[in-house]
Amino acid sequence: FNRIESIHYYYWKVDMPRYKDEWIIDRVLFDYVAGGSCACCGFQHFLPNGTADLITAISDMDTDQQTKEVAALQNHPWPPELRDQVWADRVRLRQKLKMDKKVYQALWQDDDKKQQFLDWCRRPETYQNYRRWFQLSRAEVMESVHKKYNIHSAFGVVLCAVVEQVAGFRLTGYPTDARGTAEVDFERILTYDRRGGFVLPL
Repeated sequence: FNRIESIHYYYWKVDMPRYKDEWIIDRVLFDYVAGGSCACCGFQHFLPNGTADLITAISDMDTDQQTKEVAALQNHPWPPELRDQVWADRVRLRQKLKMDKKVYQALWQDDDKKQQFLDWCRRPETYQNYRRWFQLSRAEVMESVHKKYNIHSAFGVVLCAVVEQVAGFRLTGYPTDARGTAEVDFERILTYDRRGGFVLPL
């Protein structure tokens, strides 16, 4: 077998639990080798220590987390090129999300706008549309990643596989791993329907 054929054989023939983390690793590797990476959109970085420097660049990771991530690079299952692209765009996406977060924080810091929003949420005509507004297809998730955040490289391949894992999350048997009450509640009620996509039972 050549490289692609061997990965294809392993991906389809090995009795691997579907949607488990091991499945994610091999799914990403297969899609990446088969042409899932977009080299022109990859974030090019020139850091002396490569991915290790990218990890330390993430400010919301504490020192222990950074140390564990750097140590884990030694046993990473993906090729260095794929791994570096994933980490580079992971840093880039975090920075863009932090900018978006400031916009939403500003809304809640303004008491008048906050109250107007809460009043709007309590209107009967608003409540009737909640389910439709909080409905998102798998395709729309990746479309937002591509168009709004310009993520097309190996990290886009990873996110696509993760979206598929989340859609079949109940089949993994994994426990809830969210942080904080709000995240835990959201993870518990989020469901996936093949016809409607990701929905909240409102």
